Amino acid sequence: MVDATISDGDDELSLLRFAATTALDDAESVRDLAESLRYGVSQRETPLESEEARVMSLHASKGLTADLVVIAGAVDGILPRIDEDAPLAVQQRQEQEQRRLAFVGITRTTSILVLSTYSQLDAATAHRLQVRRGPRYGQVFRVFASSFLDEMRPELPDAVRGEDWTY
Repeated sequence: MVDATISDGDDELSLLRFAATTALDDAESVRDLAESLRYGVSQRETPLESEEARVMSLHASKGLTADLVVIAGAVDGILPRIDEDAPLAVQQRQEQEQRRLAFVGITRTTSILVLSTYSQLDAATAHRLQVRRGPRYGQVFRVFASSFLDEMRPELPDAVRGEDWTY
């Protein structure tokens, strides 16, 4: 299908061709195809080798690897981020897609994976990020690690506080 639509020799459309081919391989539905294609053409090209840190979305990390991968913000309400006003079937699809994205992220490392979360956030940040909140203590909310972390047990090592972590 891609071959008939986007010729292989057209340099101006090479990124679109690559994104379309990749999207077709992974899409389970027309919606998945459209979403994957949209991300494929909107993400800037990232070099495979780099001396610098690369900061990117989980979508953009697909197909890349690194010795050290840090997934920041593994907090319920951020990962996964589910529209609680949507019908239950839509929420379930959103959770499945978020789970696939989390899997993409955690499988990018060749050596060390760091999953970073919070135990508390100031009230303004918790509201702005729309994270699931527990009890409020003054201007601070207790927040919860991503439910996806629980799904990784028992393989998930014990948590280490940020100031205690060494590389």
